[in-house]
Amino acid sequence: MDTVAEMEKIVSATVKAYQDDFYQFDIATIERMGEGEEAIWEVRPTGTYLFPSRRANHETCDFYRSVNETFHRNRGHHWYLIMKGRSLERISDKTALWYIDSFERSFVKSAKRKYHLALRAWMTCGGKCPTLKEFQLRDSD
Repeated sequence: MDTVAEMEKIVSATVKAYQDDFYQFDIATIERMGEGEEAIWEVRPTGTYLFPSRRANHETCDFYRSVNETFHRNRGHHWYLIMKGRSLERISDKTALWYIDSFERSFVKSAKRKYHLALRAWMTCGGKCPTLKEFQLRDSD
């Protein structure tokens, strides 16, 4: 499945303002995603928001919850679940919120795992590592 082509059909039919944002930001983000990677996508007559699961952290999850709260009453506002190269399906606001929560839970689990690995690495060098920067948690994007 050509994910970008399917998204473009939806944008052409729905988005009346800020279509350039789709072409500038959403497509670039989709192209960086791996095959089968999940994202949720909010589409409305006044634009789009694309939220890949790998970009999840507390701030982005809060932002997308606010997007839903702001636009859910708008006519023409829809969420889609994207699995790059595999599927693009319309989902309810409730389902979108479930995915946002799920993305956040995965982020927390990953951050805890990274923290424990960094702590273990620091402890194995007796606290005398040349630098702890290599063990600091970093956001991948």
